[in-house]
Amino acid sequence: MTGVPRYPLTLLLGGVLVALMVATVIDPGLHPRLVDRLSVSWPQIGAGRLWRLPTSSLVQEESGWIWPIAALLAALPAAEARLGTLRALLVYVICDAASSLLALGALELTGQERLASEPNIGSSAGLLGLLAAWIATLPAPHRGRAGAALGLGVAIALVIDPELAAVQHVIAAVTGALLGSSVVHLRRRSSAP
Repeated sequence: MTGVPRYPLTLLLGGVLVALMVATVIDPGLHPRLVDRLSVSWPQIGAGRLWRLPTSSLVQEESGWIWPIAALLAALPAAEARLGTLRALLVYVICDAASSLLALGALELTGQERLASEPNIGSSAGLLGLLAAWIATLPAPHRGRAGAALGLGVAIALVIDPELAAVQHVIAAVTGALLGSSVVHLRRRSSAP
């Protein structure tokens, strides 16, 4: 069989994320340079540098932060198999962008300009959004249990460490669940006679 690999998003995005994480372990000086070139902040959004929204998800918050992200990488092939490559990519980008825009915008509106100006990075929001979208497409009994487990996990993380990343995870999970539910709804409407 030739042509496009079965899971192109998983191979490409997962490969880039893992390669950058490994590279920052090998060369710790690379991490600050990646943050400087790829991160997003509210002033950059205000300046029209919206291309930084998707690139900011390629760099992890901490250099070589492999294990927590590696666990979330399992969401990539699951979501790609269930949603398709293009939809999975869109869910990843939309969830990550929504979490950054809403969190940074809220910081700016509440007068916390210093926090809104700090680099915002990491793939965890996009991957959590993909996981939530995948869960939303599961059959009813599994969807409820898996959704409750994810919701509980995100809520516990927010209570334990109520920082910006935890708030972004909540935003991404809710956005992903809504996008996954809309895919299910659209499939039902298109298959109706």
